[in-house]
Amino acid sequence: MPPESIRKFTLFYLGSLVVSLAATFVGYDVLTAQLEAQSAATGLAVGTGTIIAGIVLNILITLLLWYLVARKGFVIAKWIVVLLFLFTLVTSISGIFAGGLAAHEGLSLLAIVLQAVAVYFLFQPDARAWFSGERTTASPED
Repeated sequence: MPPESIRKFTLFYLGSLVVSLAATFVGYDVLTAQLEAQSAATGLAVGTGTIIAGIVLNILITLLLWYLVARKGFVIAKWIVVLLFLFTLVTSISGIFAGGLAAHEGLSLLAIVLQAVAVYFLFQPDARAWFSGERTTASPED
């Protein structure tokens, strides 16, 4: 059974996925408008299927990383989660505050905060033991 920090990581990491999906749903019109503008500017015909494919890919990658971190204790997956969080932080924060804070941007900011908390739990002492291969069995009280 995973330690408490890994259970909290699960809660916040998967919570950030749900909030991120909500932000995508709320801001879907903005995303499609941006995609259409980029398509017109580049001359490439890209449909809204690209957005849907990106959403599905994001969900699959997030769930795979969660599984590898929270269920298998793979250190490499932990560092991929950290690097993706840092990339998201750097690329998203400036975009979120470029113009007023719309509802989907507020949700995106909340998703980033939840990811930050999730990453924090990956560096707690019981999580370090988890990644080093020390597995504890559940006590009868659990």
